[in-house]
Amino acid sequence: MGGSGRIGAASFLFGMLSIGGLAAADTIQLVSQNFDSMNNAGASNLPTGWRIERLNTVRTLGAYLSAGTATNATAGVNMATNAAHGAYNYVVADANVLDGNDNALGFLSSGTVGTQSGNLYFQLTNTGTADVTSLDIAYDVEKYRNGSNPAGYRFQLFYSTTGAVGSWTNAGADFLTSFTADANNSGFAAPPGASVNVNKNLDVPLAVGDSLYLAWNYSVISGTTTTNAQGLGIDNVSILGNTPDEVAAVVPVPLAALGGLALLPLVSLKRFIQVRARAD
Repeated sequence: MGGSGRIGAASFLFGMLSIGGLAAADTIQLVSQNFDSMNNAGASNLPTGWRIERLNTVRTLGAYLSAGTATNATAGVNMATNAAHGAYNYVVADANVLDGNDNALGFLSSGTVGTQSGNLYFQLTNTGTADVTSLDIAYDVEKYRNGSNPAGYRFQLFYSTTGAVGSWTNAGADFLTSFTADANNSGFAAPPGASVNVNKNLDVPLAVGDSLYLAWNYSVISGTTTTNAQGLGIDNVSILGNTPDEVAAVVPVPLAALGGLALLPLVSLKRFIQVRARAD
């Protein structure tokens, strides 16, 4: 739960003389989404910019625009071994949350056709005044039910500039979170039973006014058997955009004023821009 903020750090070359002003670190908007604003019902609307989708084929992505905007199931403490497949609003009591419940979004497969893949989509739009060169993306992958499927289950992050079918690029091993098979299909008295934090850089630019679509794909790791699945969710998403180094303005100084020392002033400041997605 909760967001995170970062402040750009100025790095100075030792012995250099800095004259002239530094540009302050720009803050556009912080992506800090813990889904706790959702209600606690199975049919719960997602926050703005987020969409959710269930497909009948394993390890498959669809399209952002055709995905839905609400979950269709809910679970939390002691998720049942015979729970139905679906797009889940995982809910757990938490006294630190305003409404007393912590929410996460995710999926559960089963042998019944309907949720062989689950996709959680997000539209990220740079509404600021500076281009972004890369994104620092952090989130938690949480387990709400064990699953004895021998292949195990995973979440893999993908990205696209259009969000259309066939446009998705795998974000790589840094954004792959896998769980091996469990001994049973039991839920947890105090969920989540496991939580893995991901916090990595995605080297993809985002120009002012452009959008980038993210997709967390849930599915069995290999094969096509989707019985005895693990119930997994995404929570605590934070995204930080990085901008290029900037050089401060320099005012020439006569050598006499420096006691005859020829010093070249140079100060570099890397600005970190915080970006929030918005739905158009």
